[in-house]
Amino acid sequence: MTWEQFEDFLQQLVADLTGKTTVWAHQNAPRPKKPYIALRLYSLRGVGGLDEILLTETPGELLVKGDREITLEAQWFGPGSTNGLERLWQALQRPTITERCEAAKIAIFDAQDVQNISGLLDGKAWEERASLDLYVRFARTTIDVPGYIEMVIVETSVGDKLVDKQITIGGSS
Repeated sequence: MTWEQFEDFLQQLVADLTGKTTVWAHQNAPRPKKPYIALRLYSLRGVGGLDEILLTETPGELLVKGDREITLEAQWFGPGSTNGLERLWQALQRPTITERCEAAKIAIFDAQDVQNISGLLDGKAWEERASLDLYVRFARTTIDVPGYIEMVIVETSVGDKLVDKQITIGGSS
């Protein structure tokens, strides 16, 4: 799964479960009409030690795979924000939703309590708003192409005589 597919999956999942417009925070675009949800990813960290390096079926290519955890912040702007995010966390624990995540090789395994962060905007208008931090685990993969060795020439000497030995990898010598 690419990073873009990972983000698309999370955005679609939240939109499907809430029925609200869901956008990524920090976009250069006008705010959507309320109610809407803004998502933000932060605190990416490795889990379980070093990444695994695996051979692929393509010669000279390696798959580098490692487990990661990241925090997904969901902020609900508009009426019903606190209750809406509580319902979102509850929905994420349904067996059909955990199976959907598992099929995508993603686990949303924990959450902080919903925070009511409503307040005055510019000292004039009250904005109802809440925030929920979700903890997501997934396998991040990338392909490395270091190439491969086709032939090795070994030079050695036996007494006074220099001996060359050509070794072809994957073939006969």
